[in-house]
Amino acid sequence: SGQYFENVSPITGGVIGDDLKCDDSSTVEISGGIIGNRFKLQNNTSALITGGTIGSQFNLEGQSEAIVTGGAIGDRCTVLQGSRLTVSGGTIGDRFNLLSGTLELVMRSLQIDGDPVQIALGERITIDDRGVALDGVLADGTPIRFFLNADLGLAELDFFNPTATVTVVGAIAAPCGAADLAEPFETLDLDDIAQFVGAFLSQSPSADLNRDGFIDLADI
Repeated sequence: SGQYFENVSPITGGVIGDDLKCDDSSTVEISGGIIGNRFKLQNNTSALITGGTIGSQFNLEGQSEAIVTGGAIGDRCTVLQGSRLTVSGGTIGDRFNLLSGTLELVMRSLQIDGDPVQIALGERITIDDRGVALDGVLADGTPIRFFLNADLGLAELDFFNPTATVTVVGAIAAPCGAADLAEPFETLDLDDIAQFVGAFLSQSPSADLNRDGFIDLADI
């Protein structure tokens, strides 16, 4: 049972029940409302999630992709079959599973087992460690924490397959807003413009000033 869509209009509010499936290279934008449990993206489907609430067991499979800049995703979110989840804001529930594919986090700050890791604006770091805690602050200022557990027998913990990919992209805390990209901070000046132009041309996530998941003219 459940609801099955190949083409989905933007979801801005209301309530959708359990077992929603999006398929066949479709695209869905979610900015509000509530989606029930077992929401599934499959077969090259993509989603942009800027708000709203998604229940437990949100699955990405079949080389699908989701970009999350806000909202709340419930427990037991799973990424598999070469799919990709990019998170720069919002919250992710407990018992996250990265079975295969990629988790990319856009972060202002990063710690591994409590030790700070320096990451420059737009820098991309691959985290190969397992059995360690990864925590810090996402680009939107939300704290986030995962335990990179590689033991499937520990069902109460997150699971990160050693063959899957975890990357962190450096964002930066911006006292004057997202455009405050360069020192001196708390001042918007030509250095910020130069930093933005470089990030925009290289399609770095830090150039996504309006946090809509796209780097385009709307960020200028």
